[in-house]
Amino acid sequence: MGTSDVLGVLIGMTFVYFLLAVLASGIKEAISAFFSQRATTLEKGITQLLGGLTRKDDTAIASDFYNHPLIQSLAEKAGGKPSYIPARTFALVLENVLATKQASKALAQEYAAAASYPDLVNKIPAGPLRDTLATILKGVGQDADLARKRVEQWFDDSMDRVSGWYKRWAQVILLVAAFALAVLLNADSFSLFSRLWSDAALRSQVAALAQNAAATPTASQAFADLSKLPLGWTGPWPADFWKYLLSWPFLFKLVGWGFTAFAASLGAPFWFDAMNKLVNVRLAGTPPAKQSESQSGAPLPPAR
Repeated sequence: MGTSDVLGVLIGMTFVYFLLAVLASGIKEAISAFFSQRATTLEKGITQLLGGLTRKDDTAIASDFYNHPLIQSLAEKAGGKPSYIPARTFALVLENVLATKQASKALAQEYAAAASYPDLVNKIPAGPLRDTLATILKGVGQDADLARKRVEQWFDDSMDRVSGWYKRWAQVILLVAAFALAVLLNADSFSLFSRLWSDAALRSQVAALAQNAAATPTASQAFADLSKLPLGWTGPWPADFWKYLLSWPFLFKLVGWGFTAFAASLGAPFWFDAMNKLVNVRLAGTPPAKQSESQSGAPLPPAR
């Protein structure tokens, strides 16, 4: 088997992983949207940020924060929770909520304008939120803009942690979705590699599909290409199915599905880049050997 054939096998494997990653990513996004996972994770982060996981008073602050008109305007639907809140909006709304809780609603706007952030913080009941804000705002004096910038930076730093929560959740869902697809489509990496290695016609077909996908990477194209791949279940079920589940062939297939799921969980961008590089190498081919000047037709130097 030559270099071109080996490249064909690698292109075929990366192409399958790319398609499964696209599908798994779509399933993950659908689940995330159905459960409003981004908004839920953000709410959990902000509630923890405001100390609402440990104190009843701070839970009320978190509730008032989410009921504020500015926050409600960011939600997709009335009464919902936004999936993104700008740092500036967080600082302004928190300031207004603290002022409102310390004055009547009629005087809240005037109170917020007159009281500095440190003054508002000092009137919060003793607890984690008050201690945190007091530390953040130490030394700002009556500089309202500096106080808000400090709160904005606190929010941004905390949101990096919240983003990590969501990414870990998304990675688990992506891995589960990829494994489910691997089983459903019988995408066993070991069997697929064996077929690509031994079948030249299949290698050429899959390489052509990969080259086309590299030029037009769309979800609809991914679905169309998936039906052309040697995936799926064929043949009758084993005679003793439950015994088969404990056999070495099934365990080997299970590992193959797991390998496929792990590969697909690396993400579509990763495999698209890898596939593109392999396709470009295959298209470039082996450069021709340099010819001597006499072979290329260039004039020879005059004899002495």
